[in-house]
Amino acid sequence: MGSGTNIARAINQAIRDFEKETYDTADNMIITDGEDHAGLEVESVRAALSAARIRLHATLLGTNNETLRNCADSHVLIDEDLRIASMGRRK
Repeated sequence: MGSGTNIARAINQAIRDFEKETYDTADNMIITDGEDHAGLEVESVRAALSAARIRLHATLLGTNNETLRNCADSHVLIDEDLRIASMGRRK
């Protein structure tokens, strides 16, 4: 595999890190350029986050990763000019 971000690995690591804690629900923020070189499976990511009772919030810098947006409970997309291009919540 080449260099670049593996977003699924980062999310899975966060889930493992939270397993060591006691909580009702947790929030996790991922900040990324949006480029994902490994691919995300939306349903499996959502299922893992739900089972761990973790809400995922994504800030995407310059690249719109629709798959990550679909995994996240909320997102902010910031364009190259540092303007908010979109933001939203999953229903």
